[in-house]
Amino acid sequence: MLDCRLVIAHSSPGFGVFLKLILIVLLLVLLIGFGVLGIVLRGLFGLATMLRGGASHDARVGSADASRDANVPERVIACARCGVHVPESEGVYAGGEFFCCEAHRRGREDASGQ
Repeated sequence: MLDCRLVIAHSSPGFGVFLKLILIVLLLVLLIGFGVLGIVLRGLFGLATMLRGGASHDARVGSADASRDANVPERVIACARCGVHVPESEGVYAGGEFFCCEAHRRGREDASGQ
């Protein structure tokens, strides 16, 4: 007995190509569905990054130095008017005194001027 699937596949030459295309699409859908394609793409990206290595390594070292500087503790100082402690970079110095904001600096000057 002759299998009808084989007869159909052999009767039209374009059908075999069509069948292969469908199988490839199904395989890609399965790979994407299971995340295998994502893993493969990440691996290829990692390999390309590793091969470029020199320039990107220098950039990473430079950024590490910058982040270390950012982690240096900053002095916190009390405002001469209200006593609130604020980082030194956020406050204002005037007349040898430290203020938490420009308004308190002006208020202190107004009070001392009267």
